[in-house]
Amino acid sequence: MTTTRQQVLRFERQGGEWVVNKTTWEDVEKSEFMLLEANPQPFTIEQWTFTNHSGGWFHPIHVHLVDAKVIARNTNGGKPFAWENGPKDTFYIGEGEFVTTLIQFETQPDGEGRYMIHCHNVSHEDHDMVVQFSAGNPLDNDPIKADPPLRDPLPLNAFPPVYRPGFPPGT
Repeated sequence: MTTTRQQVLRFERQGGEWVVNKTTWEDVEKSEFMLLEANPQPFTIEQWTFTNHSGGWFHPIHVHLVDAKVIARNTNGGKPFAWENGPKDTFYIGEGEFVTTLIQFETQPDGEGRYMIHCHNVSHEDHDMVVQFSAGNPLDNDPIKADPPLRDPLPLNAFPPVYRPGFPPGT
């Protein structure tokens, strides 16, 4: 497979808010959750570069759904560090750094839909350093129009826990 598209995600502080490509989570909410930073198609490979322009802060950036291969880091002679050789879903982006990754969007059945990209510094995430992307059709697995939750009929203090056939393990 070949790389189908390059994507740059710029993490910075703007007007007192943490932003990604000048976008906040409030912007995503105002768009009725349709504003996307990327829209890779299932099974494509994309090159995503994460850049830190936030002036003295670091950001451990987490991408939901996928693991990626780090292929470049500007502060290590252009190469990933040894500890970055395995698959990663979180990328440490230091002050003034950029990290380039290759990501294959191998969606599983029902895997198309919208997923988050956010900083794992909770105070940054809580102050809008969160955006979303869609793998495939953004209308699939719509978190806003999904089926409503159902209350579990078992009492909260049921012991021992009972596995009920018909439900997948772990539910």
